[in-house]
Amino acid sequence: MLKHAIDMADTIASKSPVAIAGTKINLNYSREHTVKDSLDFMATWNGAALQTDDIKSAAIASLMKADQPEFSKL
Repeated sequence: MLKHAIDMADTIASKSPVAIAGTKINLNYSREHTVKDSLDFMATWNGAALQTDDIKSAAIASLMKADQPEFSKL
């Protein structure tokens, strides 16, 4: 179980910090708000996340078959 937890932590750590933070914030928000409010909140976060270079970095890394893209810092 510990090995699986460490592998999962490594996988999460390899993703965009902006996406990980946004996911956590959206999940926490959604627990205490209506579906409509949560979807509106998520739409705002998604729009903000599109302003980072993370999507472009991930796409380029995927096309070039690179191991790990260079993500923006928080």
